[in-house]
Parts: sequence; C-alpha cells; structure tokens
Amino acid sequence: MLCPGFIDLHSHLDFTLSNNRRCTNLVAQGITMAIGGNCGFSAAPTGPRMAKHQEDRGREAHRGRLSGWFEKIEALGLGLHVGTYVGQGNLRADAMGTDATQPPTRDQMREMKRTLRTALDDGAFGLSTGRDYVPGCYSTEEEIRDLASALSGHTGAFYISHLLDESAGLVAATREALSIGRSAGVPTLLSHHKAVVPTNRGLTRQSLALVDEALDEGYDARLDVYPYDFSATIHLFDMLPDRITARGRDAALATLRDDEAFSRVANELHSGYPGWTSALADFDFGYTVLVSPGHPGVNGMTIADIARDWGLDPAETVRRLVLADSGQAICSLTMDEDDVSRVIAHPRAAICTDSPALDSPEGNFRTSIHPRSYGTYPRLFARYVREKGVLSIEEAVYRCTGLPASWLGLSNRGIIAPGAHADLVLFDPEAITDHATLENPTEGPEGVNRVMVNGIWAVEDGTPTGSLSGQVIRRDR
Repeated sequence: MLCPGFIDLHSHLDFTLSNNRRCTNLVAQGITMAIGGNCGFSAAPTGPRMAKHQEDRGREAHRGRLSGWFEKIEALGLGLHVGTYVGQGNLRADAMGTDATQPPTRDQMREMKRTLRTALDDGAFGLSTGRDYVPGCYSTEEEIRDLASALSGHTGAFYISHLLDESAGLVAATREALSIGRSAGVPTLLSHHKAVVPTNRGLTRQSLALVDEALDEGYDARLDVYPYDFSATIHLFDMLPDRITARGRDAALATLRDDEAFSRVANELHSGYPGWTSALADFDFGYTVLVSPGHPGVNGMTIADIARDWGLDPAETVRRLVLADSGQAICSLTMDEDDVSRVIAHPRAAICTDSPALDSPEGNFRTSIHPRSYGTYPRLFARYVREKGVLSIEEAVYRCTGLPASWLGLSNRGIIAPGAHADLVLFDPEAITDHATLENPTEGPEGVNRVMVNGIWAVEDGTPTGSLSGQVIRRDR
C-alpha cells in the first residue's frame, strides 16, 4: 500500500536531534515529519536557566530564540521534517527560575508572553504544557490561561497539554485543558491521552465524553495516543531519591544495603523532600513492574500489590527489588487495553510516538527506551487494524497522515495528489509488524518497504538509507 508519510504530532526528537539527525528509528516506521516541544519542554526558545535544567537531564537546549535553533538544525541536515511547539516550562523557568512555586508577577507574565509571541512568529505551532512536571506543576490554571491568551491572533496556533493528572483526576484535568484552550480561542490537543494505574480502568469513557461534548458545541478538540498499554518505562533505580542516585549506582546500592541509611530513604520515598518529589508516592506505588530479573514472578504486578503479597512496606519492597538485580528492574504506569482501544477508536485521535530520535540503540536519551520509539506505527497496523479491527486500514492511514496535517494547517502534506509534497510510505498491510519489546526495545519493524522524504528515499527495501532530505516546517503565519 502506498500512502502519505506518517506525521508524528507528539515527539521528543528535539532533545536528541543534534546527535541523531538521521532519525533512523522514526523513518524506519514510516514517519516523515515529527513535531517536538511537547510536555512543556522544547529545545528552544531557551535562556540560561532553562538550558541548565535541560542539560542537567541529558536533553539538548539551544540558548536563544527559536529562529536560531531552526537555522542550526537546517544547517545540520535532517532525516525527516521537523516542527515544534513552545514549552511553557521553558517560558516559566527563564522568567522565574525552575524552583519558583509562586505565581508570576505582572512583569514576568509579560516576559513569558513576549517570548511566546516571538516563537510563534518564528513558526512554532503552539504552546505546550507539562502540567505535572517541574516547573509546569507550579503553575495555576489561571496562570496558564493568561499565558495561553497570547496564542490568540496567531493563525493556526493551538494549545497542547500533558494533563495535570492522567490517573484518578483524569476527568477534571481534561476539563481544565479544554477550558484553557477555549478561553484562548484556539483548539486544544490532549497529549498521549490515557488513564494510568489499574484502579482507574475505564476513566477514558468520561474523559472522551468531555471531548465529544466540546465537539458537539463546535469546539475543535483533539487527541493524540500511542498504541501501547504502558507509559514511559523507567528503571526502578532511577525512581530513588536523586540525592543518592547522583552519587552513582554503587554508592546508591550501598546506601540501600545500610539499614540505618535506608530509614531516611524510606521516608523520602513516601514523602519526598524539598526539590524532589517521589513519583512512586504520587501514584500510591501503583507503578507496574514490567521486567524484574531478580524476581521474575512479580512481572505484571504493581509495587503496591507486591508489597501486600510480601507483607512489606512499599518502600522496603522497592529496596528489595532494586537490590535483587542491581537496579535493572523496569517499571511503568500501565493502562487497561480497553482504554487504549477506546482512545484509538475515537475519530479525533491522531497517532504519536512520544519518543526521541535515535540513530543507534544507545542514542543519547537518558532513560530506558520504550518500544514505541521503534514500533509505534507498525504496531498500530498490526495490532489495532489487522488483529483487533479497532480501525479500518483507511481510517488508520488517515489518523497518521491527513488528520495531523490538517491540524498543522499543511494542505500539501498528508495527501497524495499532484503538487503535494513527495513524502510517502510503501508498506505491506499483511506483513507490517513491530518487533520492539521491553526486552529488545530497539528492534526495528518489518513490512515498511520504502519511505520517501521530500522526494528522496529515506528507507529502501526496509533499510534506512541515512538520507538528510528533511526540512524545518514552520507554521504558516
């Protein structure tokens, strides 16, 4: 089947692009365009404060305005087309600092709006928020509403939100995001929409009902989703307090073995401390252990469930899991398969990877690699079209091409027509399959035979060519 190239609306390629400019993991799936700047963070615009915050976390940051970053990556050469949103975290951190918990002053808000408008003029597609990440978690709804008002008057710009809560508070968080976009007079895109933690199974019925209600009222509500029932994967070791992980693995493991030292760690795992929040406690230790070399029998169980089975405090359970395999256990927040299918089936849901660009299995992304980085689009067609029938093949192609192109205002992309851009994918509908797994997350797909980016073959006979025919895509201003 020949179709337009896939457009990934929710990527984090901007954090790894300079060292992974060929975007091999993405083009191998059929992706010809990816949009960065999601979850409240973007490579640009970035000042000294946010640059340090990003670089400390192994992410790229361009010190300066967005136009400068565009010029930099254009000169670098790109394996696919790249666009971006502006991260609200960037704007807030540079105006106020990353640890500012108070509302902005009038002057600080003016500075944030001025920087946002400049980036929109440079070609950004909208404003993204990461409502449960530092520093976005310190913002009130009214603060973001005020900032988002600067989107008004910028044709085609929209509001993108990693919600405040994808767990028990999903419905209220969905309502907040839609309200902010509506008040700004622009569309809202709900990022990687899902309900995490097993106890929240089925909540997407209510969150999607809010989307449908907004659509019925004539409002342009949008979703993106990845076709997996587990979210970002992370080594359990990396969820320990950063004051001990910063000293290195051996020193951290020694701390865990010391009963007296661990008593403090246990308290921190439950309550955090100034400057560090315990993600485990935030979700009531509802993270699911996906791979535990030291205790394979617990795979698929939440930490809370394991603690109950073992008759231990959750913090002590974490300690034993980490020590059993020197920190190699991988955990994630999981979703119910019915919820995943429900979101994918929604007619306003585009498909996304939520992934970095990687030219080699190692890449330079400081986290464990999720299989979606290599398998998202083939998995959609293999599992949700061919196996489960959630979407027809025609609808699935549209969700990966024409739908996202229309939201970006790109009339000559996402279609095959005379005069349209030559971004194309040739794949075998009966053979396209993902092979990336938790154990082997960098396995490439099969069945994606050829990919063309801007008239040049980026994939031939299933093998990336390493071509650099991508361009920077700016919002039509």
